[in-house]
Amino acid sequence: CSFGGRRRSRNPCRDGGDRFRDGAHAPLGKPATRPIVRRRSVPVTALVPSLLLLATLAGYGVSKKIYARRRRIWFSPMLLTPAVLLVLLWLCGVSCATYGSDTRLLVWMLGPATIAYAWPIHQRREILRRYPITLAAGVTAAVSIGLGTAWTLGRLFALPSSLAASLLPHTVSTPFAIVASRDLGGSSGVTVACVILTGLFGMAIGEIVLDRLNVRSHVVRGASLGASASALGTARAYESSEVMGAVASLIMVFSGVVTVLAAPWLGLLLGHGTGSHGSRSGMSLATTIPLRGQRPG
Repeated sequence: CSFGGRRRSRNPCRDGGDRFRDGAHAPLGKPATRPIVRRRSVPVTALVPSLLLLATLAGYGVSKKIYARRRRIWFSPMLLTPAVLLVLLWLCGVSCATYGSDTRLLVWMLGPATIAYAWPIHQRREILRRYPITLAAGVTAAVSIGLGTAWTLGRLFALPSSLAASLLPHTVSTPFAIVASRDLGGSSGVTVACVILTGLFGMAIGEIVLDRLNVRSHVVRGASLGASASALGTARAYESSEVMGAVASLIMVFSGVVTVLAAPWLGLLLGHGTGSHGSRSGMSLATTIPLRGQRPG
């Protein structure tokens, strides 16, 4: 078509067209253009760390409520939550290394969580003055028996040196066990798994064995649970009484400190340690967290 003897362009937005795309007239000599706004989409991979962290926290909260209603070992949050998470990771195709890197904040929180046991210890500080020999004997027995049994099993089954070193600190709490395992030349991932399995086993049969042995003293029962099952045994001890929980906390924390301090020397003695005393045992617990993209251990 033509207008005023001049043929109009088929494209009103080209060569100074006089009509906008929405039908409004444009001034002569100016192209009719409309800015194109491009929306930025958030990639799904950027949400994976937050989703994994939320799934872990939600799974732990739900399993804790279930365990509060049904006191069974298989409903324990330390057993039910990992089982559900493993199924979820398998269905989503997420590797364990990716999960460990994306949820490293939870590993860092193990340090403050262990230090938080100092408050009930402070409240029951008279126990330190009243039973110093009992507590010292409990710490000595916990460290020596834990390291001795792991070393014996490693020699008995001819385990590789790295695996045998990973088993050594299996009776102490996770933050201490990670540091000790690295000083001994082991794998942090294997050590954490051994600590959890040991805690579940000690929590399951610890009180049964103490009942069969007719042990009634809250101090002795708390020391036994703290020495054999670390954090899980301490949690079970607090369910029974405050005195048992405080004693278990003392044994757990002191055993962890002694194990970390002895790990470099023990590693040198066994021939597969780091080779430098104090180079890692004096580091903060926060340094045990791997950086993003690095595999733990």
